[in-house]
Amino acid sequence: MAMAIAVDGVNYMVRAEVPACYEALLRQHLYPLGGRWLGGEAMKHKSELTLSRLRKANMARLPLFRNSRGEPAHSMADGSDWALSAWCNAVTGELGELASLIKKIERGDFTKDAVQRQLSDELADVVIYLDILASRCGVDLGSAVASKFNLVSDKLGSDIKL
Repeated sequence: MAMAIAVDGVNYMVRAEVPACYEALLRQHLYPLGGRWLGGEAMKHKSELTLSRLRKANMARLPLFRNSRGEPAHSMADGSDWALSAWCNAVTGELGELASLIKKIERGDFTKDAVQRQLSDELADVVIYLDILASRCGVDLGSAVASKFNLVSDKLGSDIKL
């Protein structure tokens, strides 16, 4: 049976069976985020994405990842068992997959239109891992992006601000 969790009124589907020991872990980390465990309750999905919502979903889903042996990929629910360099390597790996796909488009192996879904998926993987890395660095990515964007706008003499 699929499980569901809610964080700040947004529901997330957990498509894998969650062992009882991880249910408690998920609950422990969801409640401080304003989340609650939904079990098998019906799900509704929002289509709007904010970096804040991504962060909450990432932190709620992180304990569910498994390694190739089916064991939990993380001993700490927030991913703090991985060094910052490991999370940076994860981001870089996803950028590498994107770069490889772009290389193949540019050398004519296939058209951008033919692999549009793959491009979208690789870009999404980059953003997802980048958010987890930012979390581990203690950085609110939304605030950091807005601040940096506005700083560059000021340098350019632009009124375009976030």
